[in-house]
Amino acid sequence: MMLRAVHTAAEFEREVRQLKRRFPLVSNQVRGLVSQLRNGDLPGDRVPEMFMRTYKVRLPNPSARRGKSGGFRVYYAVGQSDMIYLVTIYSKTDQDDANAYEVQQRIQRMDRELSGKSSGERYSDLD
Repeated sequence: MMLRAVHTAAEFEREVRQLKRRFPLVSNQVRGLVSQLRNGDLPGDRVPEMFMRTYKVRLPNPSARRGKSGGFRVYYAVGQSDMIYLVTIYSKTDQDDANAYEVQQRIQRMDRELSGKSSGERYSDLD
Protein backbone atom coordinates (compact mmCIF):
# COMPACT_ATOMS: atom_id res chain seq x y z
CA MET A 1 0.00 0.00 0.00
CA MET A 2 1.34 3.42 -0.97
CA LEU A 3 1.49 5.98 1.83
CA ARG A 4 0.50 9.50 0.86
CA ALA A 5 2.53 12.52 1.88
CA VAL A 6 0.63 14.99 4.07
CA HIS A 7 1.67 18.65 4.11
CA THR A 8 0.30 21.49 6.19
CA ALA A 9 -0.12 25.15 5.40
CA ALA A 10 1.62 27.46 7.88
CA GLU A 11 -1.81 28.95 8.56
CA PHE A 12 -3.15 25.47 9.40
CA GLU A 13 -0.43 24.90 11.99
CA ARG A 14 -1.13 28.33 13.52
CA GLU A 15 -4.87 27.56 13.66
CA VAL A 16 -4.20 24.24 15.43
CA ARG A 17 -1.98 25.98 18.02
CA GLN A 18 -4.70 28.58 18.65
CA LEU A 19 -7.41 25.92 18.98
CA LYS A 20 -5.19 23.84 21.28
CA ARG A 21 -5.27 26.62 23.90
CA ARG A 22 -9.01 26.07 24.34
CA PHE A 23 -9.33 22.49 23.16
CA PRO A 24 -6.22 20.51 24.22
CA LEU A 25 -7.33 17.34 22.39
CA VAL A 26 -7.44 18.94 18.92
CA SER A 27 -3.96 17.54 18.11
CA ASN A 28 -5.23 13.99 18.71
CA GLN A 29 -8.06 14.56 16.25
CA VAL A 30 -5.69 15.99 13.63
CA ARG A 31 -3.25 13.08 14.08
CA GLY A 32 -6.11 10.63 13.56
CA LEU A 33 -7.12 12.41 10.35
CA VAL A 34 -3.51 12.48 9.12
CA SER A 35 -3.25 8.73 9.73
CA GLN A 36 -6.40 8.12 7.67
CA LEU A 37 -5.15 10.34 4.84
CA ARG A 38 -1.70 8.74 4.76
CA ASN A 39 -3.32 5.31 4.47
CA GLY A 40 -5.36 6.27 1.43
CA ASP A 41 -8.72 7.19 2.95
CA LEU A 42 -10.41 10.39 1.81
CA PRO A 43 -12.96 11.14 4.55
CA GLY A 44 -15.43 13.99 4.37
CA ASP A 45 -17.50 15.62 1.68
CA ARG A 46 -16.12 16.84 -1.63
CA VAL A 47 -16.26 20.62 -2.02
CA PRO A 48 -17.41 21.55 -5.54
CA GLU A 49 -15.77 24.09 -7.85
CA MET A 50 -12.30 24.13 -6.32
CA PHE A 51 -8.87 24.33 -7.95
CA MET A 52 -8.05 20.78 -6.78
CA ARG A 53 -10.07 17.93 -5.34
CA THR A 54 -10.95 19.48 -1.99
CA TYR A 55 -12.76 17.89 0.95
CA LYS A 56 -14.34 19.16 4.14
CA VAL A 57 -14.23 16.72 7.02
CA ARG A 58 -16.00 16.99 10.36
CA LEU A 59 -14.02 15.94 13.42
CA PRO A 60 -15.46 15.55 16.92
CA ASN A 61 -14.31 17.85 19.70
CA PRO A 62 -13.93 15.67 22.81
CA SER A 63 -13.16 18.78 24.90
CA ALA A 64 -16.58 20.28 24.10
CA ARG A 65 -18.51 16.98 24.33
CA ARG A 66 -20.72 17.97 21.43
CA GLY A 67 -19.74 15.36 18.84
CA LYS A 68 -19.06 16.22 15.22
CA SER A 69 -21.82 18.84 14.94
CA GLY A 70 -20.05 21.14 17.40
CA GLY A 71 -16.58 19.89 16.55
CA PHE A 72 -13.85 20.89 14.15
CA ARG A 73 -13.91 21.38 10.38
CA VAL A 74 -10.85 20.62 8.31
CA TYR A 75 -10.43 21.42 4.64
CA TYR A 76 -7.83 19.42 2.74
CA ALA A 77 -6.92 19.11 -0.91
CA VAL A 78 -5.51 16.23 -2.96
CA GLY A 79 -2.74 17.48 -5.21
CA GLN A 80 -0.42 15.95 -7.77
CA SER A 81 0.79 12.43 -7.03
CA ASP A 82 -1.94 12.15 -4.38
CA MET A 83 -0.12 14.61 -2.14
CA ILE A 84 -2.46 15.85 0.62
CA TYR A 85 -2.55 19.50 1.70
CA LEU A 86 -4.11 20.28 5.09
CA VAL A 87 -5.46 23.74 4.38
CA THR A 88 -7.55 25.07 7.26
CA ILE A 89 -9.12 24.01 10.55
CA TYR A 90 -11.66 25.78 12.72
CA SER A 91 -14.13 25.07 15.48
CA LYS A 92 -17.75 24.99 14.40
CA THR A 93 -18.58 26.92 17.59
CA ASP A 94 -16.37 29.80 16.35
CA GLN A 95 -17.59 30.11 12.76
CA ASP A 96 -20.23 28.63 10.51
CA ASP A 97 -18.16 27.97 7.40
CA ALA A 98 -14.76 28.69 5.89
CA ASN A 99 -14.33 31.39 3.28
CA ALA A 100 -14.17 29.49 -0.04
CA TYR A 101 -11.97 32.15 -1.65
CA GLU A 102 -9.42 31.96 1.18
CA VAL A 103 -9.39 28.15 1.06
CA GLN A 104 -8.77 28.32 -2.70
CA GLN A 105 -5.93 30.85 -2.22
CA ARG A 106 -4.22 28.69 0.40
CA ILE A 107 -4.42 25.62 -1.82
CA GLN A 108 -2.89 27.48 -4.75
CA ARG A 109 -0.11 28.89 -2.55
CA MET A 110 0.74 25.45 -1.16
CA ASP A 111 0.69 23.90 -4.61
CA ARG A 112 3.12 26.52 -5.93
CA GLU A 113 5.42 26.12 -2.92
CA LEU A 114 5.48 22.33 -3.07
CA SER A 115 5.55 21.71 -6.84
CA GLY A 116 8.84 20.27 -7.83
CA LYS A 117 9.94 19.62 -4.25
CA SER A 118 10.35 16.18 -2.77
CA SER A 119 7.26 14.51 -1.37
CA GLY A 120 8.68 14.29 2.17
CA GLU A 121 6.41 14.87 5.12
CA ARG A 122 5.95 18.38 6.33
CA TYR A 123 3.29 17.59 8.91
CA SER A 124 4.55 18.43 12.38
CA ASP A 125 3.32 16.77 15.53
CA LEU A 126 1.74 20.08 16.56
CA ASP A 127 2.46 19.39 20.24
